[in-house]
Amino acid sequence: MEVKNWIERGDRKLDEWGAFGSTEIQEGDVLVIDRPNQPLEYWEFIRKVPYKSLKVGGVYGESYHRYNTGYDVFIFDGFSDVTPKYGEGGPMFQNIKEVQDKYGVRNMDDIENIEKLLDMKYGHGIYLCTTSLTMGMSGCYYYVSEGRWSRGSGAEPLTFWEVERV
Repeated sequence: MEVKNWIERGDRKLDEWGAFGSTEIQEGDVLVIDRPNQPLEYWEFIRKVPYKSLKVGGVYGESYHRYNTGYDVFIFDGFSDVTPKYGEGGPMFQNIKEVQDKYGVRNMDDIENIEKLLDMKYGHGIYLCTTSLTMGMSGCYYYVSEGRWSRGSGAEPLTFWEVERV
């Protein structure tokens, strides 16, 4: 059985095919999570928030729309360390300040280039770790590309959201 998700905007439904108008998530859009044998969950996207405001254990939304359209609601778990590769060690830092204090990085460019700064090989970066409420998966999947937190092989830039269960 698979989880199905869709966005409701007013009385219209945005499914995986972008069935109406702009597919970019907007304030007031509602994510509906439909899990087998469980009641529907509704999460409203309230406003965009900067990544520095994410608090461990907090529930947030994410959206992307440069190359593909997607959205999720997740629990923020923290940031990985540079070892092991690809964030596989899980969250080690509660906030970006802890990363900055340990490695002396000052900005997103430093975080993006931390492998070079530390003379490490590809994959030894800082990753943003989450637990997806739509899919139930946990991991450190998000990385910095072109100065923004991104996802996937196409470096899809992410927008983070304050969300509210409705």
